[in-house]
Amino acid sequence: QRVVWSTHSDRERNMRHFADAAAEFVLETLDAPQDAIDRATKLRDDPVRLDALDKSFVVVGDRNRVLARSGRLARVDSAPSEAPNTFLGVDRDGTAVFSVDVGAESPWPGDWVDARTHAPLFDDGDRRLAAHAVAMANWQRRSS
Repeated sequence: QRVVWSTHSDRERNMRHFADAAAEFVLETLDAPQDAIDRATKLRDDPVRLDALDKSFVVVGDRNRVLARSGRLARVDSAPSEAPNTFLGVDRDGTAVFSVDVGAESPWPGDWVDARTHAPLFDDGDRRLAAHAVAMANWQRRSS
């Protein structure tokens, strides 16, 4: 907790002052790590540039599961052409990251883990990426 004082009664200035103090406090509290990937929204409409990038896939299964290996979120280099995949963004290495929804069966080795209950065991980047991939897969399943 932090107390923020004002020396005047100007409501508009106080609102800005308190909002700035709250934002500063949140950033200090969370230590504001950068996202694991850049959403790269401009690439979504540029298939030529997107195809030119190296690709990796986060594997999503049914019931909020993701594929993991050695305690980390697994990434694979290719995906079955019939499996729905979604562009998530570009990672720090410049690799285009997609999620691939394979339902109940995975053609890759690894362990199926529940993204919600296993998230605390992932590092920050994997945790964010798993949440993003599962959320997109669930949204697409409900929307189709």
